[in-house]
This record gives sequence, structure tokens and C-alpha cells, in this order.
Amino acid sequence: MTLKFGNEIIESEETSPYSGYRPVAEFFVMLFVILVVLAGVTYRASTKSIVINEQAGGLSSDSIFEEDIFTEWAIMPTEKTTDNGNIFVPLPMTAHSDNISVENFYQDHSLLVRIDGLHAVNFENATISGDTDNLKIAAYREFGGEIRISILMDGVYDFDISMDSTQIIITPYKVSEKYDNTILVVSDEIKKVATSEGEAEAKDESDVAEKTDSLSAEITAAIAQMASDIFDGAKNATAESNSEETVGISNEDKGEVTSKIIVAEYRSDEEVILFAKECGADIVVFLDTAVSDDPEKYGLCAAFNGNYFIPEMDNAHLTEIFLRNIAVSSKNRANTIDIAPEGSILYDIDVPSTIITVGYTSNPNEGKYLTMENYQRTIAEGIVNAVKEVIEK
Repeated sequence: MTLKFGNEIIESEETSPYSGYRPVAEFFVMLFVILVVLAGVTYRASTKSIVINEQAGGLSSDSIFEEDIFTEWAIMPTEKTTDNGNIFVPLPMTAHSDNISVENFYQDHSLLVRIDGLHAVNFENATISGDTDNLKIAAYREFGGEIRISILMDGVYDFDISMDSTQIIITPYKVSEKYDNTILVVSDEIKKVATSEGEAEAKDESDVAEKTDSLSAEITAAIAQMASDIFDGAKNATAESNSEETVGISNEDKGEVTSKIIVAEYRSDEEVILFAKECGADIVVFLDTAVSDDPEKYGLCAAFNGNYFIPEMDNAHLTEIFLRNIAVSSKNRANTIDIAPEGSILYDIDVPSTIITVGYTSNPNEGKYLTMENYQRTIAEGIVNAVKEVIEK
């Protein structure tokens, strides 16, 4: 390094801090960093769809009305900012679509959003905005290494959900208005064993029956959910095929299926009847299992409301369609179709309805089959085939 002091030139071994400066190289380094950042922002900002899992049962410990011993739910403020039908849930930049799962609890009118890897501090000042007229309440809590956001609606809804750079976008659709045909499949009742001291004796006497009822509820709930999943899968495959092969043709001409199987758990007659009305159900199918003193008795049975009749689809005809399709699909024996006894819930349902007994848990062989997933699927496929036959009529 050369320094000039007056007329004297001084040579120095000290190196200038700018002696190795390469403006072109630095430019390209900075350009690379900017491109990486922009790419990340673009990736993060792109809208991604989020799959919704449908749940028939209640929220249980996830309910916003129940408290956890570790973390209580915190109510989230809401603000109406638009009338376009969308609801927006703000997210921190660290949230990723791969870490988000959503469950739709139809019977509880609740949507549960789970976000893995976030903490409660990320939502302390979060406000849910958008078209919030149909949103009753929302709350969040941190639990098990994830954030859970529960959104309670004013009715039974289906949802389209996506995520962009800063938020989850929820678009609700009222089930009663979205589908031309809604089929409600109701699993068997779950009876709880008595626990008070005064009921201890009754508990001992009914223990076997209670276990049987719980098993029936598990079996029928699994079958009902499979039927809904199979039906949705076939419907989505048809829609994708039509959209690829018949571009420019209207939805009606494509023959797209605007039907839905919704699963419900039996809680009480009153709740099922109300839920059927909220869904706008066109058909209600109850599933149960049977127990007989004769361990060799097996097969399918059905019952219907003999007082209800409409042209081309009375309850007897509906019941025959379901029993026949399930028998063919499961390769099981169809036994009897009976008129339901007085007091049956079928007499309080004002749309075509039926009760299908899918087998006898008291039969050692059939009871074993009823707990097997592969066999449950054959029954579910029979239900789906019956629904398709009814819709086509």
C-alpha cells in the first residue's frame, strides 16, 4: 500500500480493507440471496388446499366447552371484514401446510384445526376475520405440541379450506343447500355403564349387555365411515374424470354426483331427528347389530316404518334395496324385513328411512367377521351400491 505525505511517498505493508473488493462478485451473491428469499416467499404465498377429515362422533376432549387439566381454551376475537363467505384464520410465518390437519365434526357444528409445532404465544393477539356471521365462537389452546383451533358454526356445514402466505382460508357451505341428495347413516347407540353407588347392582347385571352395545357401536361406526369414504372417493374420481374428458360441458351434462353420505352417531332420538333436519337428509339409514340366545343364528335383518309411503320409494322398497345390496356385497344371508315395532324412531323420521341389522355378534363366526376391517368394507360397499341405486331411481 502506497501513501503520499506532501512530496514524500511512504510504502506500507498494511493492506487496504478494500484491496480484495470484487463488485461484480458481490452483486451476484446478493442477487442469489434475493432470489432465494423471493422463491421462499412465493412458495409460502401460493395457496394450497388442505384436506378435511370428516368425523361423526363428538369432539370429546377437543370440545371448546371442556377444559383440559393443563391448558384451557382461550376465546379468539372475531371481526366481520367481508361478505364474500370466507373466514380467515391468521397464521405466523413459521406455519406450513404440511403441519395442518382439519376435522369436521358435523354433529357438533364444529371445525377443528390442528397445527403442529406452534405455540399459544403465536395466537395471543390473533383475530378471526372475514364473513363471520355464521360463526358462533372460536377458541384455541396448545396441547401435545400443537395448536388446536376450534370453530363453532351455527349449523351443519361442509368446508373448502386452503392456506396462503398469512392465513387459513375457510369457505363454509350449508350441507342442506349444497347437495341434491343427502343420505344420513347413523351408527348404533353407545350406552354408558352406570357408575353411581346406587346403580352398582344394575351395573353388574348389565355389564355384558353394555359391552355388547359398545361393540355394536364400534362396528357400525366403522362401517358407516367406510361407506362415506368409499362414496366420496368414487364421487371425486368421477368428477376428475369428467373434468378431464368433457371440457366445456356443463356440470349437469357431465353427470356429476351432487350427493353426500353423512355419518352420525346415535345419541338420542331427539338429536338424530334434529340432525337429519339440519342436514336436509333425504334418506336416513340406521345400522345396528343383533344378539340372539341361539348362537347359531346369523345373517342380515331389516325393519321399516309401515305407515310411511311415497310413490316409487316407500320405506319397504328402500329397505329391500339396502338389504339386497348389502347381502350381495358381503355374501351374507338376508333374513327378514319386518315392520318396526311401535316406539321405533322410524315413526318420527319424516323422510324414507330404514334400520339395517348387519349381523349377530352372538354368533361366534359372524361376530368375529363383524370386527374385521375387510368384512366391514364389504358391508360398506353394499351401502354405497344401495345409495347409488336409490339416487338413480
